[in-house]
Amino acid sequence: MVVWIVIVGAAATWVMVGIAWFTQVVHYPMLRLSAGDGSGDAAVEHARRTGWIVGPVMLVEAACAIALLVVRPDGVTAWSEWLAAALLAGVWASTALVQMPHHARQQRGFDPATHRALVRWSTPRTLLWTARAVVMAGIVAAAT
Repeated sequence: MVVWIVIVGAAATWVMVGIAWFTQVVHYPMLRLSAGDGSGDAAVEHARRTGWIVGPVMLVEAACAIALLVVRPDGVTAWSEWLAAALLAGVWASTALVQMPHHARQQRGFDPATHRALVRWSTPRTLLWTARAVVMAGIVAAAT
């Protein structure tokens, strides 16, 4: 059972890494193009549609991360689990404290400076998720 927690948690992380890179490189830059009328409609739709995908995956990832802090598979070191959890905590902090407020501002009306900040501050979060994916690959390798 513990190995399945590792596999499901790693899969959720890797899904989120793919979404994060796609959003960083493709979607966020395109939001600028869809905001020609100055409304926040594109940002509203981004939040609504993206939430249906990332919300459940992020919750599964978090649940698995917490479970792995409670039960450790054979061969997996405590430091690797704590590092993976710390990276995820950084992702969640960035999401709640930086990304979500920027999105909320954009939903009230497109602002070029807020958009630039959204794209710029998305980079550290994407890199945190990428680092977590690497750590999770090591945990999967050690656990299986």
